[in-house]
Amino acid sequence: ILADLATKANTDDSVRLARKVQGEMVTRLRRTWGREAIRDLGVKQALFYVLVGARMPAILVEASFVSNPDEEKRLRTTKYQEEVARGIAEGVRRFLDEREAIAQGRIPAAGAVF
Repeated sequence: ILADLATKANTDDSVRLARKVQGEMVTRLRRTWGREAIRDLGVKQALFYVLVGARMPAILVEASFVSNPDEEKRLRTTKYQEEVARGIAEGVRRFLDEREAIAQGRIPAAGAVF
């Protein structure tokens, strides 16, 4: 029962983390390349083998599709790579800030932005 509860908590945290990272990446990339160029495909949930058994929030980030010529071109640039990395880092920071605020009681757990 405890293992199931821990898994559920990690799953919920993983979804929140994924949404924060996705939001930050998309926002940051759209500032440079425009809304039309950067599509937001949202957050998807799946049971990935590499994430099974993780005892912490865990996500996989799909930054671009190399099969898409425009995305492949952007992905080759240092600027795009840096913006993706900054988006991921900022999403993680926002997630951690939110968790800390919940732990300190500054925002209720139910009031967390999902």
